[in-house]
Amino acid sequence: MQNGWDLMAARIVQTYNLTGVIKQYRGEVDTIRKLDAIPEIRKACRAWLKKLPPVTVNDEEKSHLYRENGNEIFRSRKSPHVALEAYSKAIFMAPGGSPAQAMAHANRAIVLMSLKRFREAYEDCQLALTGGYPEENRLRVLFRLAECALQNRDRDGLDKALDAMGAHAEQQELTSFEMERYKRLQQLAGIIAISEIPADPTEVDVQYPKLEEKSDASHGRFIVSKEGIKKEAPIVQETAVSFVPVYDPRSRSELPPFDCQYCGEINVIPFP
Repeated sequence: MQNGWDLMAARIVQTYNLTGVIKQYRGEVDTIRKLDAIPEIRKACRAWLKKLPPVTVNDEEKSHLYRENGNEIFRSRKSPHVALEAYSKAIFMAPGGSPAQAMAHANRAIVLMSLKRFREAYEDCQLALTGGYPEENRLRVLFRLAECALQNRDRDGLDKALDAMGAHAEQQELTSFEMERYKRLQQLAGIIAISEIPADPTEVDVQYPKLEEKSDASHGRFIVSKEGIKKEAPIVQETAVSFVPVYDPRSRSELPPFDCQYCGEINVIPFP
């Protein structure tokens, strides 16, 4: 049984008589670019996409339950990755820009920090602060943001977090413990030297031979080198990619899994 997209694609091919034309295209990317250049096809695809039902339905109560579940799991110190998934589901279920979504981002940042995923945790803190996170508790998220910037050796990010803390301190007096943490971060900001970070020793500048793409009736598309190749020398380096659908179209009521469409790996900041 064909799905909706198969029927849509077949209709486009038939309507615009593309059966023979597509065979002349060099690959998937070339095909997409050339089809996108046809206004009628672009308009038809856009209309089809707009008719698709939403993948998830916002439910603040379910978001709260997922977040509480994540809190219990994280406090048990047994399965941080399971807690991470619970917080991600809380983000999915929460209405966009709501306090529930912001609090789920803030909670997930704690788990990410425990897993040494400071870059992702930094982004979660930013999303919490730019969302609807409760004003009375924003300082704790600012401290997390600053700690992540420190671990990332991000002087600019650390300065911005400290500036936000300073503005907060003008409105509300810091406790002695908070002031001590604030001063410590200020001292560390003064000694961070981004330029002194050593280069990754695993990164080696490899010179690859110049390649040329050819094609013929017997072999199809193939690559040849324009230069001599030494035995067992590297010829080319490619990034392995895969396409992984982010949800099962037969089960739209379920939350989508957290697989990246680009690399197929786990995406720790998933969004529909």
